[in-house]
Amino acid sequence: MAQKKALGVWVNFKQEQPNKSAIKDFAGKVVEVHSGDSLTVLDEDNSKLHRLYLATVKAPKFSNKDNDSEPYAWESKEQLRKLTIGKKVNVVMEYARQTQEGKTMDHCSITVQKTDKNVSIQLLEKGLLETNLRKNGDNASKCLEDLLAAEKIGIDRAQGIHSKK
Repeated sequence: MAQKKALGVWVNFKQEQPNKSAIKDFAGKVVEVHSGDSLTVLDEDNSKLHRLYLATVKAPKFSNKDNDSEPYAWESKEQLRKLTIGKKVNVVMEYARQTQEGKTMDHCSITVQKTDKNVSIQLLEKGLLETNLRKNGDNASKCLEDLLAAEKIGIDRAQGIHSKK
């Protein structure tokens, strides 16, 4: 309450606003999968390639070296590839984040047109992603509740990264 009214210690507080992506929502075709939470989509309207990251989720870290990847990193990448590669998708841009190197990372939700299913939800249910919320909530997806429910399914089933394996 005091924060909203800018009272006391909150007088000079400015809420950090999430960065909006310069990319608008679009339909396209997935042409490359980089990891379990990153892919490249070809925009069907302007033929531009966009490297995108799935919003509010994190895949196990993937490495090209044999034993450096986290458990289920390969499975996460492979499942995302099977769900999306070569398929038409709808991309809903959620937010953008600047890296320390000045690179912009565009985060989005992706739905396969043919099935009308959100790929993040499918991977969370299989235990191949985990939700990744920042404390200030500036990376919260518009479908956060669905993502959390899907993650709970993966945990309850003890699948993927939630297994005791």
